[in-house]
Amino acid sequence: MKAAGLVQEIALASDEQSKGLGQIGIAMTELDKVGQGNSSAAEESAAAGEELLSQSRIMQESVEQLIMMVHRSKGASSVSAAKASIRLAHVAHRSAAVKKVAAPKATHKAEEIIPLDDADF
Repeated sequence: MKAAGLVQEIALASDEQSKGLGQIGIAMTELDKVGQGNSSAAEESAAAGEELLSQSRIMQESVEQLIMMVHRSKGASSVSAAKASIRLAHVAHRSAAVKKVAAPKATHKAEEIIPLDDADF
C-alpha cells in the first residue's frame, strides 16, 4: 500500500513536471518570436539610417554646389570665400549635432487639449 501511494505521488509529480516543461517550451517559442521581431526591426532601422546618411550627403553636396554658384555669380574672388563658408557650415553642423537637444516644454496641459470629466468614464 505504501508503495502504491509513492508511485501515485511520483506519477503526479511527473505529470506536473511535464506540464511545466510544456509551458517553458511555449514561453521559449514566444521569446524566439520576439527576438526575431527585434532583429528585423533593428535591420530595418539600420537600413533607414544608411538611407538617411546617403540622402544627407546628397543634400550636403547640393548645398555646397549652391554656395559655389552664388559666390561665382558674385565674382571669381568669392570662390575662396565660398569654400570658407562651406567649411564653416561643416563645423557648425558637427557642433550642432554634438549638442544635446532639450525636450520642448509643454505649453498646454493634457486636460486643456482633451477635456474629460467623470461623465466620460
